[in-house]
Formats: sequence, C-alpha cells, structure tokens
Amino acid sequence: MRVTSFIQMWVVMALVLGLANEASAQKIYWTEEGGKILRANLDASGIEELITGVGEPGDLALDVRAGKMHWTDTGVFESIRRANLDGSDIETVVSNATVRLPLGIALDVEAGQVFWADPIEEQIFRVNMDGSGPIRTVYGSVGADPSAIALDTKAQKVYWVDSNADTIRRKDIVGGTVEDLVTTGLADTVPNRNSIRGE
Repeated sequence: MRVTSFIQMWVVMALVLGLANEASAQKIYWTEEGGKILRANLDASGIEELITGVGEPGDLALDVRAGKMHWTDTGVFESIRRANLDGSDIETVVSNATVRLPLGIALDVEAGQVFWADPIEEQIFRVNMDGSGPIRTVYGSVGADPSAIALDTKAQKVYWVDSNADTIRRKDIVGGTVEDLVTTGLADTVPNRNSIRGE
C-alpha cells in the first residue's frame, strides 16, 4: 500500500539522517502511542522507556551535542517540547496558544533554531530552541498542507511534504521561491505520527 510505503520510507530516512548528523551515533530514539518516547542501542538491545503519558509525541529531532531532544506533541495540548536525552527535564518550548497541529520537526543546531510544520495553520515556523524570541514564518500558503520536514543547513534550505499537493517541495529558509521537487508517486501521502531518530 502506498501510504504504508511512504511511512516506512520516512522512518528509514529519519534514521539515516539522524545517524549521519552524529558520527559517534550510539542510540536510536522513537515515539509510540500512549505519550511514549523510547530509545535503544543500534542493535535494538537495551530498550528504555524515557517518557510516558506526556501528551502524544509525534515527530522528534535530536541535538546530541547539547544533550537535548525536541518533539511535536499532537495531543490535547498541542505544543513543541524538549527534554534531556535521558527523558529528564521536560520543557514546553512553544505552547498550544501558538501551535495548532505540529507535525514534522527539524533542528538547525548551529543557528539554535527549531522548525515545525503545522498543516492547520498552513505554514512552517521556526523559533529559538529554548522558545525565546519571535516565532517566524518560513513558508505559508492558502491550501498548503506541510507535514514531514527536513533541513539542509549548509545550503540554508527547508524541504517538506505537502500532502494536499502530493509533492515534495523546498525553498530558502529566508526568502526565496518555492520549488516543486517530486510531483509524482506521492498520492495519498500522510504525515507519520510516530518518529525515529539516531543519536
């Protein structure tokens, strides 16, 4: 089934990108229903339940150098949250007063920014990783349905899946025009509400 294939592809891509971002990768992190974030060794041994019963974690992103993980909470209190990599010190970075349905999340560690896609708002946003400063719109368009997102921080590009248009798109983080990159073979794509990342 196309939807299943897309979700599997997204999960694998997330793992590969997570591992590529940190040469000393030792752990893999993922979210599950029931408000859970878990981690294990790369051979799947040593599974640890880090967080449970805290909202409904969706996508997640790791800042290994700072020892932090960020995630989207798509539960009753939609928000962007973060915690230490061991699950301690949970913080709300952006509250549900601002966020309506956060799905994809990505980090620009060098710039100290967290990005997220919100299909209800039809926009992609960014803010400082600690939630300080203004929330800025990276992309927005009437009818847009951004879900999964990724960053190329070297080229200063943001990539995303637009589920309404069945398209993978990109643009500059600041300014620039939208480019349609993949426009075929993505029918019926849906955002993945569970995520996996490598440390």
